[in-house]
Amino acid sequence: MDERGKKYEKVESFKYLGAMITSLNDIETEIKSKIAVGNKCCYALGTILKRRSISQSIKIRLYKTVIRPVVTYGAETWIVTYGAETWAVTYGAETWAVT
Repeated sequence: MDERGKKYEKVESFKYLGAMITSLNDIETEIKSKIAVGNKCCYALGTILKRRSISQSIKIRLYKTVIRPVVTYGAETWIVTYGAETWAVTYGAETWAVT
C-alpha cells in the first residue's frame, strides 16, 4: 500500500498498546490473547498458588492484584459479544478451579 510515497505492509493482525488489533476487528482474538497472557501469569505463580501453607485469602489477593489486571487490561474498549463473554467466563471458572 502506498501513502504519500511510503510503502506500508498489509497485515492480518498486530499488537498496539498491548491490544491485539485484527483486520476484521475481531474481539475474540483480543480476548484469547489476554487469556493466554493470564495463563502465563498463573503458570508463573503456580508454585505459590499450590502451596498449602499460603492462605486462600492471600491467593485471592494475588489473583485480584496480579492476574486479573493483566487479563482485563484494555477491557473497557471491548465490544462484548455472546461468544466473547463465554470466553471470559470460561477463563474465570478455569482459573478458580486451579487455585
